[in-house]
Amino acid sequence: MSGSVGIDVSSLVTQAQFERLADSGFKFLIVRAYRSIGQDREASISVCTPTVPLHMYVLLGAVDTNAPTTIRNARAAGMEDIDVYLFPKPSGGDPETQVSETVDYLHSQGAEFGTLWLDVEPGNWSASKEENQKFFMAMYSKATRLGSTGVYTSAANWNAIMGNFSGAMTIPLW
Repeated sequence: MSGSVGIDVSSLVTQAQFERLADSGFKFLIVRAYRSIGQDREASISVCTPTVPLHMYVLLGAVDTNAPTTIRNARAAGMEDIDVYLFPKPSGGDPETQVSETVDYLHSQGAEFGTLWLDVEPGNWSASKEENQKFFMAMYSKATRLGSTGVYTSAANWNAIMGNFSGAMTIPLW
């Protein structure tokens, strides 16, 4: 991909739109495959106190159901270099489950991709950099067991969310 022009998308893109992009010189694509907001699911949690049962709902992230169709549309338009990214919801779910759900969903839909990029930018991260580091490394560990993995971030975002964390120094960066 070095020196190539590409695009990342977070919504459904048609084959005709990809054909125009390809004609304009776009060579690669990175599609959002998991979202921290939007198509949230509610997880029910019941807690019994000595006097009153308490029932809460926690919003969880979800796979982006537009991703498989977007990937198929890109391939039909002749784009071959296609990756995906996972915009996690650290405050709403297990990191390994978010990775598994993303990869399993794409595979079940026949959506072939290269690298899974883990998105580290402002959103639902904890105020605790240590908690963020643990969450990220659990995500990364699971993702590397399932295929090619990298991280999408900037120096400013990384430092704000992860601090001076060197545990990810060897991970490919987008």
